[in-house]
Amino acid sequence: MEDNTFVSYTRAQKKQMRADRKRIFHVVEHFDFISVIEGSPVQLFDGYVVSDVETHELFASFEFQNLSQKEIARLHIRLLLFKDLENVPYQKIPFTYSYRNLSWGLRRMPELERQKGKKAREPVNIRITEYFGNASFIKLPESYFKKIKLELMAVEYADGEIQNLGIIVSNGVKRVADLGDEEVYAYSKLNIYSEAEQYYPTSYVPQVTEHAWLCCCGSKNLISDDICPRCGRDREWQVTHISEAALTEKVASLKRESDKQLVDKTHFSGYEKEQTEEEKQEKMREYEKVLQRVAEDERRNEHRKMMIIPKILIFFGAMLLLIYILQNI
Repeated sequence: MEDNTFVSYTRAQKKQMRADRKRIFHVVEHFDFISVIEGSPVQLFDGYVVSDVETHELFASFEFQNLSQKEIARLHIRLLLFKDLENVPYQKIPFTYSYRNLSWGLRRMPELERQKGKKAREPVNIRITEYFGNASFIKLPESYFKKIKLELMAVEYADGEIQNLGIIVSNGVKRVADLGDEEVYAYSKLNIYSEAEQYYPTSYVPQVTEHAWLCCCGSKNLISDDICPRCGRDREWQVTHISEAALTEKVASLKRESDKQLVDKTHFSGYEKEQTEEEKQEKMREYEKVLQRVAEDERRNEHRKMMIIPKILIFFGAMLLLIYILQNI
């Protein structure tokens, strides 16, 4: 099989995908993908390696968001597995997300989440801004591997257009807190969104790409959104003021005014530091709860399907009994 061919699934594989949802998983590893991916119409929101608690099989699960201007019919990806310090993957695992393959996983629309209790029927294709892929599991080999990389191969849009990507995902985001105490203090002097800090603290240096942009609050937004829907900050203002160059210039300006203003600003607490190990573990535990709910829902659905035939038999039995009684009155 050539590298650029896409995987298709047999009926047995589709049955296995349904069975996977009933499994109970333990989260082994969490991938923290904050950056927006340059040149990609889909953005990676989250990723996990999980283990079946009974069989100990390993799976990868990723959640994406459609931040293009079109609906998506298929997303083709590939997992690259590496051993130790090798730079060449020893195994490549292709995978396709689509409605036909039953691999969209759990789907959610941001605007519907804000309207509590409102549900809508899911269409075949992935809508603009829709999340997908959560709890869609990619089987990993039992053989030892040290590192996993995710490659975005191609996107097929609902209108038939195919966009080849060939992008290996990497996380190059910069945190504001890592720029230095002087820069953090300088930003506090520039910040016109101080009220937003309580709920959506400035955490990242914003990024802007062709299809999407990363807000300083961590939200990934459509490039057509001038204002972040999550925190209300203006994109252009962020790009102008939350950058290493802009903050370095502001630090120099403050020093010229008074060197005393920049003495011991390590106590400044308005900005998020890197996640602690405890916070990472808590996120992994929350994802395990999500997968457990998925398993319980899948088992309930299967039980309801199994009860359909007995209910039909009971109904027709009751009808025949009623007809017999009426005929013999």
